Amino acid sequence: MRKLSVSGSPRERAEAKGLVAQLSSFDNLFVLHVLDRILPIINSLSTFLQSKSGDAAKVCSLVNATKQALLEMRTDDAFRNVYENVVASAHANAISLPVSESIQGKTLPGQRNRALPRKLDCSVVICSAGYRESTDSGHNNWKRDMFEIIDKMTGEMDRRFSSNEPFLNDETSQNVLAIHNDRSKAQ
Repeated sequence: MRKLSVSGSPRERAEAKGLVAQLSSFDNLFVLHVLDRILPIINSLSTFLQSKSGDAAKVCSLVNATKQALLEMRTDDAFRNVYENVVASAHANAISLPVSESIQGKTLPGQRNRALPRKLDCSVVICSAGYRESTDSGHNNWKRDMFEIIDKMTGEMDRRFSSNEPFLNDETSQNVLAIHNDRSKAQ
């Protein structure tokens, strides 16, 4: 992409520069790392559901195992591991860190220093009107995003499979499915 952004037609250069800029953001890098952890877990369930030889008992147990594996990723330790990998990958690929990570507590270029009015010098002031300093380091936003992705995936699995679970767990229905599978194999 970077080579294409330097050589090629003007249209190709513009498109390549735009893609490089989008892919070089910390936001995209974070989402890619989270999905890199989640998608392999879900892939085994997806592959099994698309196969013609699947049986109901295996579907139910694989759905439950997949949900459990996703819920195990919804911990502070798992987030910290993902976040540290993202930061390392950002450094390795010369991707700048979010402002909250790179210059905590410093004034940004072009931002004026906040000064309290002299009347308030002898007072304890936590913040002045129109100004609020965020105490959040940014980690909570990233953690919230990661946990939301996991929650949406597990919620969708619950929605799609929980209504069928009694049918999938019922021994009679499993026998009916086995008979149906045997008949379809014979044809």
